[in-house]
Amino acid sequence: MTDFITLDHTIADIASLPLEEIQKSIQASGLALHVPEEGKIVTSCRVLASTQKFWRKISLFIIFDALEDKLTIQIRNGKRILESASNWLELLHTEGKISLQALYKLSTETINFQREAILKQKNTEIEARLEKIRQKALEAATEATGEGDNYKALGEAVQLRDGQISLAFSEVLNSAKSQILIYSPWVNQAVVNEKFITLLQKLANRGVRILIGHGIARRQEDEDKPIPPEVEKKLRAIKTPDGLPSVQVFWLGDSHVKEVIVDKQIHLCGSHNWLSYRGDYLPRGESVYKVTIPHQVQEAYEFLANRFQNHAQKLWGNALENRDFQLAVESLCVWGALGMEDIALKEIQKNNWLELLPVWLNVALQGLKSKKISGDSASFKTALSLLNQVSIEESFIEQLQQGWRKVIGAIAINNPKTALNLLSDEVWAQFLRLSIAQNSDSPDNFISQYTKTGN
Repeated sequence: MTDFITLDHTIADIASLPLEEIQKSIQASGLALHVPEEGKIVTSCRVLASTQKFWRKISLFIIFDALEDKLTIQIRNGKRILESASNWLELLHTEGKISLQALYKLSTETINFQREAILKQKNTEIEARLEKIRQKALEAATEATGEGDNYKALGEAVQLRDGQISLAFSEVLNSAKSQILIYSPWVNQAVVNEKFITLLQKLANRGVRILIGHGIARRQEDEDKPIPPEVEKKLRAIKTPDGLPSVQVFWLGDSHVKEVIVDKQIHLCGSHNWLSYRGDYLPRGESVYKVTIPHQVQEAYEFLANRFQNHAQKLWGNALENRDFQLAVESLCVWGALGMEDIALKEIQKNNWLELLPVWLNVALQGLKSKKISGDSASFKTALSLLNQVSIEESFIEQLQQGWRKVIGAIAINNPKTALNLLSDEVWAQFLRLSIAQNSDSPDNFISQYTKTGN
């Protein structure tokens, strides 16, 4: 910057300042050299050396905004943006007194080459979707005030910048009622700290299921910045009140997208790395779109959900091959988070892995509580039909008993008639045989205990 800045202002000679002013300056500095109440008093001073100029390192950023098609110049000292200096350089650039090429010592060809290289990394399908969102954001920005309310009723696309992004991220996560999908190329402890873990556990406690995908390389072993093991461990330790994994985190890889989708209603997308950059320090000129336009949110959801579904299928395949119970549980939890409880049950039935029935019941219970699965779903009738294949001697019988009591209870609380209809004579006979209900009970009494107490 010395090639562009000429110093024409120096600090006044300290020797010419009155003692009282020097004393005030020393007190303001916090050096505790002049504290009269403690008996520390500066009575005189003198200059020991001639005036010197001190230079400090600063950072110069040129930020290109593709939406507004303009460049912004920022000068920063550490984490702080130097507004006056930034505005001064902006003015000089606008007046043609400095050129970006000279300032950065980069040719126009080099800048364009770097920009094209970055664009080539982006998924074409994602980019097509983002382009639609950018256009909606432009429409929103130019929408007349008189028509704004009608426009928002159908959803909107709003652009967020720098400090607005982390605030919106937190607000959107906190608003979740049942489901969160996140894709972030990188995950680290700068974002996934104790505060973030506490937030996710709070969401888990109220029944929100969270799927996190990460990875940018085509092969997991080629990742330059893999997720730290301790971070992954903390995420996987977040459980539902029933002890099931609430946060599922997987390497999916081969993607540069950064997306968050909450309850199939809100979509955050853009340049912000959700789980590796906090965004509350050193703004980088990033932008994100907050989208609530139903069909565009649905389009984004289907793309991301499909990736998680494919991963769940791979996990299930590995679980079957190795008869790995834990991998099977992970598969069921992913399917449950995606509202695919029916697929999970079909796989259990097809492969005769009845030991997983209690897990499936807990997964389905979450869906019932979040009202994402109905009590009259055909899946419950299918699950009940499998009871005649279960022996009272099974090692998982206690979990199965508890699971069915909770599921029937949850259905009864919302619709006693639906719950009662599930307890056909054949099913009730199995409930008695497997001690899910007591011999002294009747279907009506069994249902009423939940409708009366709300348990």
